[in-house]
Amino acid sequence: YELLCKSLELGYERAKLMLARLYVEGEVVEKDLAKAERYLRELAEKDDKDACAYLANYIFNNVFPNSSQEEGLSLLEKAAKLGHPNSMGQLGEILGNYCRDEESNFWFEKAKEVGLQGVDEAQSRYTSETYPKRRIELIRYYISTKRSNIIICKFSIRYLFWLYRKFDKRI
Repeated sequence: YELLCKSLELGYERAKLMLARLYVEGEVVEKDLAKAERYLRELAEKDDKDACAYLANYIFNNVFPNSSQEEGLSLLEKAAKLGHPNSMGQLGEILGNYCRDEESNFWFEKAKEVGLQGVDEAQSRYTSETYPKRRIELIRYYISTKRSNIIICKFSIRYLFWLYRKFDKRI
């Protein structure tokens, strides 16, 4: 911890990434979520792909509860565009869950191009015959917990009805 602080004092900005992780975990130092978030946001503003990815995932996991899921998605997309392989795969999965198939496939293909392992398996989950049922369950979950915004909710309801018509309510 002391070496990271000294590195930061000497101008090594990437030390903020490691310090932020320590502040979130609270094992080596006292937990300080405000400082962790500040460090990650500072690095993300400077286009640090790792900081964008960590910040997005902390937002998705409600570590920083004052941030929105939409902001997390935006940060994850920024990390992916900056070349963060895991963010590419994760973005493919998230966009697939939002029924944004074209964008989902784009990010899965990008993840494959940079050599991310397991992409074919993840991508196949969104094209298999069981996927419509999984989407319906996810949509029902989002609607029941009111964890989605109005646009996603309206889109999800339309998609739910489309799936019911397409599969004759066999799902």
